[in-house]
Amino acid sequence: GPPPLQPPPFAALCMPGALRVPVAAERKGGGVSGFLPARNTSMLEPHWETLKTFVRSLMIGADWHGLHVIVISDSPILADATTVLAGTWGLPPAQVHAVSALATPDELVEQRCNDSSPASQELRFTLESMPLVKQQVYRGRRPTMAETTALHLRSYFAQWSKMDACAPVIQRIEARARAPFRFVVKMRPDYPFRRGPALASLQDEKVMYSRWRCADSHAVPRSYRSYQTHSIKGAVFSTGPDPVVDSEQQGCAQSRREAEYWPGTPASILDDMFVVAPRKLAAIFLLNAGSLPCPVSDARVLALVNSSQCGGRAWAECWFTAHVAMQMRVPRVGGSFVGPIPVMWGTQGGVSGNPVHGVLGWGGYGRGFPLVDQWPGPPD
Repeated sequence: GPPPLQPPPFAALCMPGALRVPVAAERKGGGVSGFLPARNTSMLEPHWETLKTFVRSLMIGADWHGLHVIVISDSPILADATTVLAGTWGLPPAQVHAVSALATPDELVEQRCNDSSPASQELRFTLESMPLVKQQVYRGRRPTMAETTALHLRSYFAQWSKMDACAPVIQRIEARARAPFRFVVKMRPDYPFRRGPALASLQDEKVMYSRWRCADSHAVPRSYRSYQTHSIKGAVFSTGPDPVVDSEQQGCAQSRREAEYWPGTPASILDDMFVVAPRKLAAIFLLNAGSLPCPVSDARVLALVNSSQCGGRAWAECWFTAHVAMQMRVPRVGGSFVGPIPVMWGTQGGVSGNPVHGVLGWGGYGRGFPLVDQWPGPPD
């Protein structure tokens, strides 16, 4: 008989980043103490199995075979890793795509920040010594502000240039199927996510959903925040030796060390580890974030970073938030919102984050927040 009909594309899961496995924190409450590079596929199999459970929770109410997975990495085991992922997740190999990332993080930053401004020149100088800086920081030396900015810039352009590489793959799949995806999901491939909201329950096509890296506003429930879900008596995360302090107490400074840089400064920053966007918004917010102008020299980006939203934090997550805010100012996306989203995560040592109270589907928290209304206008 004729071959069974393939379901239409439903979700494109883009996983840009290094192929690593999380290491469980030894402290009570779980969390992640670090990551190990995956030297072979046998190291990845248990992690892929954990992520399969998480992605299954996203696909509740949708056909599993409407999922396409796109892994973008510079790992030498990328091809074998995606083959193992397809087998572990029970997906046809044609629905798991491997894209090799060729440019190095330093090359990407230098391409974006190639102007003659003093800030860009200092950045390029810092990048030249980055191998030594990373060794020293790993051994416990505190990075300077310039080094911290450079490290975050490498992270930002490395992950978002990989995310941009998802776009042509998505377009080819849609052309073959003659139907668009409903959702595009951006997810770190190495983080131990455990449970998220069913994508089919996210009905508003004008809302992009993200966890919140910081949330100074009381309007954002704690269960929707990435790091500020616990008080000082709660779990300890892997962001340093200091306990996570409640955002109301310390304005989203994760540790005493960061509090020295940003003492009590409020912020509302999107988390870039897990983002969900309806297809039309994904083309605007998720699949071109690598084109952000150089954050250390572009006046528009600098104004957004120094606003009350980021509180001067030169973080990769802040630049993603700035990118989203700038795109929201374009008339064609008028009326778009950013909504918070609840996600559970953790390692075998324990699960961190607030549960979704047994709810399999989730209809959104209100209608989302008009992020653009909270930002100052672009500089004259």
